[in-house]
Amino acid sequence: MLIGPGWLAAALDVAFLPAVALSLWFPLRRSRNRNQFFVALLLALAAANLSFHLAHAGMLDLPELSPLRSALYLVVVIVTVMGGRVIPSFTQNAIPGARIRRYPILDLAAIAATAAALIAAVVGSPSWASGPLCAFAALLQVSRLAMWDPWSTRGQPILWILHVSYAWIPIGLLLLGLSTLTAAVPMVLADHALSVGAVGGMILGMITRTARGHSGRSLRAGPTEIVAYILVPLAAVLRVLLPIAWPQAYRPALLASGVLWSAAFLLYLLVYVPMLTKRRVDEQP
Repeated sequence: MLIGPGWLAAALDVAFLPAVALSLWFPLRRSRNRNQFFVALLLALAAANLSFHLAHAGMLDLPELSPLRSALYLVVVIVTVMGGRVIPSFTQNAIPGARIRRYPILDLAAIAATAAALIAAVVGSPSWASGPLCAFAALLQVSRLAMWDPWSTRGQPILWILHVSYAWIPIGLLLLGLSTLTAAVPMVLADHALSVGAVGGMILGMITRTARGHSGRSLRAGPTEIVAYILVPLAAVLRVLLPIAWPQAYRPALLASGVLWSAAFLLYLLVYVPMLTKRRVDEQP
């Protein structure tokens, strides 16, 4: 990517996701794991990546942002599906008194409405259709999150980071709907609510949790992780909400958001690279 040639960088980048999909397919198939559908999702992301490079090279008559946005929205759908699996179960297991309620119809409706709203945004549906659809999907997502008793996690950062991150999905959907109705809310702000806040926060929450669990450590965040958990949603606020409230501060907000978001993942590296390159603390394989 740094030294070129460009065609080789593009070829290597395009090859990465199919290689990941192939490496996952064989063990998932052998074990009959229910997550085999992720291979298809990875291939869909690979197709979006290929489309981006072809558009950039002038070989595909498509705005370069379209495949990037499509890939992001696919990841958001993945987070919506997987969030419904792990967030309430993690919360229930860690906090026996949590009032977790699950309604399969609500789950399916939230997933379907979110996917439909994001597809409508990608294909450029008229505002009279996509705006209400985004608002409806946001309402379903808020209702779904409320069923998972997020307030009960306030004393456990390793849990509340998942709830806070998921909350950025309805925020992003609402902004997406508003972007179809008014120029005061650019579509890119919705994209960053979903990417910086929802996807970024969910990734950080999950990779800290799984790293601690698979290295034999307790599922409790330390001070450094807590700082990182705070930095990601703060970066999302600066990137998404501050430009709406104070448009003149757009550029400094952009820079500050990037610094905070990057700092969160740098803190992860500082804590977890040593952890993941040593034996498990309980001496298990």
